[in-house]
Amino acid sequence: MTEGTMLKLLCLHGYTQNGNVFRKRIAVLQKQLLKNNIECVFVDAPHVSTTTFNEVVTGEERAWWNASEDRQIYYGLDESLQYLKEFSDSNGPFDGILGFSQGAAMSSLIADHLPIKPKFLVLVGGFVPKPQQAKEILTYRGPSLHVMGIKDELVANEWSMNLAALMANLEYFPDSVNESGVVKVLVHDGGHAVPGKSNYRHTIVEWICAQYFAYLKSLALHDKTLPVDIVMETLVSVVMTSVGFCLADDPFYPISIEKSLSKTY
Repeated sequence: MTEGTMLKLLCLHGYTQNGNVFRKRIAVLQKQLLKNNIECVFVDAPHVSTTTFNEVVTGEERAWWNASEDRQIYYGLDESLQYLKEFSDSNGPFDGILGFSQGAAMSSLIADHLPIKPKFLVLVGGFVPKPQQAKEILTYRGPSLHVMGIKDELVANEWSMNLAALMANLEYFPDSVNESGVVKVLVHDGGHAVPGKSNYRHTIVEWICAQYFAYLKSLALHDKTLPVDIVMETLVSVVMTSVGFCLADDPFYPISIEKSLSKTY
C-alpha cells in the first residue's frame, strides 16, 4: 500500500443503533484497523426503528428495515438498498463491509449490488433474511468472515452458520475447518457483540489484511500491464504496517484463522 493510501471499510450498525453508537462500541477495533491503514466509514440507517431493546442508545434509534410480526415482510428494505448505493457513490468505493446484526444481514444483501463490489465482508451476528424477496438478492459469494458469540441470545449461532453455509454454497456449515476457501467462521466467547478481546480483534484484522493480499495477487496475475515494482512496493508497505497481524511467509496467500485462540470452523 503506497503512502497515503487507505482501505475503506463501510460499517453498518445493528437494529436500534446508529453510526455513532457503532463507532463507539468498536472504538478499539477501529483504532487497530486504522494502524493497518484501514479506515472505517460509519453511516446511519435511513429508517427509525419501531421496536426498542433494553439497551442505552445515544441518539436516534435507526433501522435498515422494520419487519412484520411474522418476519416475512421487511418494510423499508428497498429504500435502504438505494440509500446505500447512493452513499457508496458519494463516499466510496469501499474495499469491504463490516456489518453487525441487522447490519450484517444488510451487508450480505447490498454487497453484490453496489456500483463497485466490495472485496470482502465481515459479518458479526448475521443471519439469512427471511423474506423470499430478500433471499433472491443475496447473491454475494466472495470472501466473508462470519463472527458469532457462543453466548449470543439474540441471534442464534445456527442462524449465523446458515448465512455462512449459504455464502459457501453448502447445505450446512461443517463442524470442522471450512474447505470452501473464501468463507470462514470465527466463534468468540461473548454474546451479541463485536468481540472486544485482543485475540479476536487480531484475527479479524489479520483476515482483512489477508483478503487484500489475495486481491493484490489477483491483480498481479490478471493485469499484465501492472508494473511488478508497484505490486511489490504495495505488498511490502502492507506487510510493514501490519506486523504482528498480517505478516506471512508468502503474503500472496490468505492466512488461516485456525491459529486464533478462539474456536473456528
